[in-house]
Amino acid sequence: MRRLVRLFVALAVPGLLSLNAWQGWRYHQLAEEVSTLEEQQRRLLEANRNAIAAIAAERSAAGVEERARAMGLVPIDPSRVTRVPAGSEASP
Repeated sequence: MRRLVRLFVALAVPGLLSLNAWQGWRYHQLAEEVSTLEEQQRRLLEANRNAIAAIAAERSAAGVEERARAMGLVPIDPSRVTRVPAGSEASP
């Protein structure tokens, strides 16, 4: 019986050390993967911020006016604008 226990311990110790080493290696691999994913997330967030800023610039009045002037359009005199009420704003 003692011989069986000694054999078990003799085999268990190297096995447990191997499992511990494998767990450490796996932890290191996962830590590297997390770092890579965090960096990717940072890049994506930065690209998203830039895209939102570009959309805001495209929608700004100054940006629209600049593009219109680049296309050769000029603003008209406000006195030449005729406004036609539509929908519930129209009077009977």
